[in-house]
Amino acid sequence: MALSKILIYMGTCAVTYIVSRNEGDNRPGMIGIFGIFTTQSNDIALGLPIITASFGEEYGTYIFLLAPVQLLFLNLISLILMETTAQKKLARERMEIGVNENGLL
Repeated sequence: MALSKILIYMGTCAVTYIVSRNEGDNRPGMIGIFGIFTTQSNDIALGLPIITASFGEEYGTYIFLLAPVQLLFLNLISLILMETTAQKKLARERMEIGVNENGLL
């Protein structure tokens, strides 16, 4: 389950990178938000009955360990991409109006 989610995440990032080539500075943010959209699912509600029925009750508990770890790593990457895009946009806006690092004109 973790491997399939990582593959879907990487595939989404690759497709978004290719498709959004005209976006310029917004590209990392788009990659991040689409990556979050594709990996956020209800793993416990959907996966627990399937794993329990397929492999038995003892393997169902692994979903409770894998879901938060996947959320931590995949969302962290996406949030960093979105934040770098926001910071680049903020820096560009400050340069346009002539504000320096201290916030002074």
